[in-house]
Amino acid sequence: MIRTVRLLDYLPQFMQEYREMQYIMSAEQPEVQTLCDSTESIKNNQFITTCSEQGISKYENMLDISLMAEESLQERKAYVLAKWIDSIPYTMTVLKRKLNALLGENQYTLNLDNENYSISVTTPIENSALITALDELLDNIIPANLIWSTLYTGMSDIEFETELFSYLNDSPQCGEYECGEDEDMPFMI
Repeated sequence: MIRTVRLLDYLPQFMQEYREMQYIMSAEQPEVQTLCDSTESIKNNQFITTCSEQGISKYENMLDISLMAEESLQERKAYVLAKWIDSIPYTMTVLKRKLNALLGENQYTLNLDNENYSISVTTPIENSALITALDELLDNIIPANLIWSTLYTGMSDIEFETELFSYLNDSPQCGEYECGEDEDMPFMI
C-alpha cells in the first residue's frame, strides 16, 4: 500500500455523519485502494530508479539482459541503468555524466593520458553488479584506439583491476589481406 485513500473524506461533512454513507464507503474502500495502489505501481515502473521487480524485468527484456536470479533489485537497477544511458556521441562530458549516474558523483577518479592513448577509472565500489555494469559501459563507450582500465579499491585490502587491450570488433586490421584477393574474407557474408 503506497498511500491510503479514505473515501469518506471525499464526501461533504454533513454526509459523512450518515451511517448508510459510512457503510457504502467502507464497502467500496478495498476496491478503490487496490486501484490506487495499481496506478501508483504503474507510475513507478515507468522509471528505472523507482521500479519494482516486475518493472525491472520489463526493462531487462527490452535491453536483452539476462541476470542471475540471486541479484538484488538495486543491483539489477544499476545494471539496467548502465545499459539504458548508453548513447552516442561519446565525449568526456558524456562519460563523466554516465559515471555520475552509475557510481555517484565523487565516487570515482577519471584519468585520461592522451600521449599513451589510455584512460583509467579508479573507484571504491565493491558491488559485483556495479563492477560488471561499469566494465560493460566502458567497453561500449571508450573508442577502440584507447586502452582503458578500471581499478577497484574497496574496503578490503585487495585491489581488482581490469584492462582492455584489443579492438572491440573481430574484423581483420589493415595489412592482413591484400585488396582484390579472390578468397572470401572471414568477416563477410
